Amino acid sequence: MVAGTHGSLNKAGSTKMTQISTTAGIDTSRAKLDIAVHGGVEHWQVENTSVGWRRLAVGLSRARRAALARIFEVL
Repeated sequence: MVAGTHGSLNKAGSTKMTQISTTAGIDTSRAKLDIAVHGGVEHWQVENTSVGWRRLAVGLSRARRAALARIFEVL
């Protein structure tokens, strides 16, 4: 790529995959974490402990899969 030019670093004729991201807001307190996923109706609460953090990870993974499913329904 030449400085000052616009474009892609992909090889000619290749297709660049679209990046998909899921964003969540997490309010923290000493005892609890409140989670809300942007663009969806998902929201839940877990304890601010190691067990709660594992539940948070599982919940975010499910929310991401749900977001991907909504995208593929449109395609």
